[in-house]
Amino acid sequence: MLNNCPGAQRLKDIIIPLLNTYDSKSREYSFYAWFSLYINFTADTNIPTGGVRISKNGMELRYNPEFLMSLPDKALKYFWLHELLHLLQRHNYRLVMQNHKIETANIAMDVVVNEQLNTHISTDFADYKHSKLESGIFLKNIEAAIGQVYEGRLMYEDVYKWLINNAEEGSEYSPSSGAGRNVDKDNIALPGQHVRQFDVHLKDEVSTEESLQIIDNVINTLKSRGLVSGGAEALIKNLRSSKKDYLKIFAVACLGMHGNTVEKTYMRPNKKIDGLKGNKSSGREVAVILDTSGSMTGSFEIAISNLFRQGYIIQFIQCDTEVKSHIKINSPSQFKQIKLKGGGGTTLQPAVDYIRENKRLRGLNLVILTDGYTDCLDTSGIAKTLILTVGVECRIKRGRVKQVVILQD
Repeated sequence: MLNNCPGAQRLKDIIIPLLNTYDSKSREYSFYAWFSLYINFTADTNIPTGGVRISKNGMELRYNPEFLMSLPDKALKYFWLHELLHLLQRHNYRLVMQNHKIETANIAMDVVVNEQLNTHISTDFADYKHSKLESGIFLKNIEAAIGQVYEGRLMYEDVYKWLINNAEEGSEYSPSSGAGRNVDKDNIALPGQHVRQFDVHLKDEVSTEESLQIIDNVINTLKSRGLVSGGAEALIKNLRSSKKDYLKIFAVACLGMHGNTVEKTYMRPNKKIDGLKGNKSSGREVAVILDTSGSMTGSFEIAISNLFRQGYIIQFIQCDTEVKSHIKINSPSQFKQIKLKGGGGTTLQPAVDYIRENKRLRGLNLVILTDGYTDCLDTSGIAKTLILTVGVECRIKRGRVKQVVILQD
């Protein structure tokens, strides 16, 4: 939805001709025009350039009208596509879920988006050169390093990690290097407004889960209508992390989670003492703690299915700030009947202590399914702990722990 200010009219002049174009050169960009119909475009003179977020009313691109009017046509198209890709890549969601440093994260996001635009978008259609964008085009030394020094994937999380490892204060890759930074009245740099960036990074007004759903609903709607071109599909896919890679790592890690369920049985008498029950090993067993704080996604269901496929019997413990339930699960069908409990905060140490204090459970290996935003965990006294997190790594005080972090799409 566009308002009637001059900047909005220029965006209309870009978007409307692309909605039903049969020109082969322009048709590749029609997806972005259709996607834009679901975005609220809002003039905001309080920001120097523009930025995107998920507001309470849906996807939103806020912009300074004077800034938009100052851009040549190609630069305006470049800026428009750049902002759309921030939404399509769910960058705000990924930043929050992984608890990244805002300034470094913003630079990593912008560098990756620009590299992809420069690779996939024709300069006949969109280009930032010969405009005011060129002088603030996101740490040019980092963009040069992407082609000359950096050897990782062109993915936000990978570039972010590279920056963290290489951008010490004062280095040529430091996010805060150089003068002329945007500061507030206390001379503190404003988040998302580094001097070498042309857009601002705005905070979402809704929960991370809701923001993810809003964007996915629009993409799926356009896919069902056949409006996602092959080029757009490839560009979106290239900029996203894959859940499957990390869940595969989790599945492999599960192979090392040994343990047996030992039960008393009259079918196998005690070999040493006549008349007493013997023991029967009925399969591998593992303890599982599920964080039910309300921050988890559907990833834990895939993880549980992985454990069942590998023949595990599960001692299933639900916890938020305290243990809510404990039940032994033998099959996927039994798991589907369980009602999830909790929904409070995220303090998992009580569940770990519950296992350690239970003679039967403390000999088992432990799997924890969480978003990572937990208390600092002490798993000492438990054989092995495997953590699957959909957010950030959990803080660990003590214990034999391996963590698999799923980077969200």
